[in-house]
Amino acid sequence: MSEPSLHYPFADAPAAGHTCEVAPGVRWLRMPMPFPPGHINLWLLEDDGRWAIVDSGLATADTRALWARLLADYRPSRLICTHFHHDHAGLAGELTREYAIPFSMSPPEWAELMRLARQHSGDDAASRAFFLHHGLPAATLTAAIAAFSDEGFAGAPPDAYHALFAGDTLQIGGASWQVLVGEGHSPGHVLLYCAEKSVLIAGDQLLPKITPSVGLNAGNAAGDPLDGWLASMRALQGLPADTLVLPSHQLPFVGAGVRAAQIIAYHEAQLTRLRTLAADTPGCAHALARALFTRLTGAVSELMAVSETLAHLRYLETRGQCLHETGADGVERWQAHAPA
Repeated sequence: MSEPSLHYPFADAPAAGHTCEVAPGVRWLRMPMPFPPGHINLWLLEDDGRWAIVDSGLATADTRALWARLLADYRPSRLICTHFHHDHAGLAGELTREYAIPFSMSPPEWAELMRLARQHSGDDAASRAFFLHHGLPAATLTAAIAAFSDEGFAGAPPDAYHALFAGDTLQIGGASWQVLVGEGHSPGHVLLYCAEKSVLIAGDQLLPKITPSVGLNAGNAAGDPLDGWLASMRALQGLPADTLVLPSHQLPFVGAGVRAAQIIAYHEAQLTRLRTLAADTPGCAHALARALFTRLTGAVSELMAVSETLAHLRYLETRGQCLHETGADGVERWQAHAPA
């Protein structure tokens, strides 16, 4: 018997800066990105003659120009950001100030947006200490922090925000959109579900082919993000099978439960691999990351691999499957119990 597969109702995406309708009152807008995957999907929701915007895109000249042209025809009513990452909220401050529209996101995402703004102002001491403690070489860390600080993809954040919580209902136009909140990829990722349209705006929480990063860092050092991520995936498995998923990257698809199950299986396999690695050759998160992720392409990917490895180690630790101690050199090292 073949495995269940995803269904893609739309063969092609709109050109950058253009829109197409994917459901009544819901339009798909694609904006460019100068790094993989090369684009982000944004969404416009008809809102009593105006349009609610979901996610902003990057603060680049290309995106600014495309928004200026588009919003001459689509008068905005509000901006909702799924989470704090640059491609989703990088232009949020400029759009909300330019068009005098309210801004909404979840409280954990707002806190991260503020933290990121401070980090880009040079306040990166906490991140530096965190990754040095987990074995990332100082030169690699410096290069990664410089890349994040100098990339110029995020403008100043909005001046204020309206807090969104799981279970809230947003009335947008004539439709009711339920606020769902996922964890793992970011601390309070907002998804919007409209039962009457059978549409889920998923952000990065559910992508058809990419498995988003789930990492531990200075901002969530005491947390267990993978536990929250897997719980979010299990919750998404309960959506109706015919739900149209609108992801932030790649193409809209049907098959939320199928994709969530695939993502759960991927992380379960990673956990098993990591337990074996950390049982056979105990080490710091950096050493384990280099063994777990064999195609690292630079300082940023190396830092992200350490972050993701730590999320998996924390998940194992909270279940009594590994432990750690800090050596005389100040670096934390991990030892796992081999899987049965």
